[in-house]
Amino acid sequence: MAQILLVDDDTNVLLTLAIALRRQGHNVTVAQNGWQALNLLRRQNFEFLISDVSMPGMTGIELAKRAHQMPSHPIIVLTSALEIEMQEGLAQHFMPKPVDVRELGDVLAADLALQQSPVQSGALH
Repeated sequence: MAQILLVDDDTNVLLTLAIALRRQGHNVTVAQNGWQALNLLRRQNFEFLISDVSMPGMTGIELAKRAHQMPSHPIIVLTSALEIEMQEGLAQHFMPKPVDVRELGDVLAADLALQQSPVQSGALH
């Protein structure tokens, strides 16, 4: 399915989401903070970046901004237990915590389908 970078400073959330996404058939790489995630993004291409907003050191918002500057940036899904005001264009999706794994799976599947459609890939003109 998809190459996903999952970022959260809460180990329980990180492992729970990683297991659920792997059961859905995705390849999941985990990072416990924004700096780890940024290093992984520099070395590997991911289709999705799923990150918590509230993390010490580098927030998910700062990580999303930096990910957008990369030549091949992933689709970004931000999660938070707090209600936040999103900046326009920062993330394609926002999901409140606790994250509904089925809903997250539906979002990922819909985005993958869009990426693979002939119209999106330029196969049809």
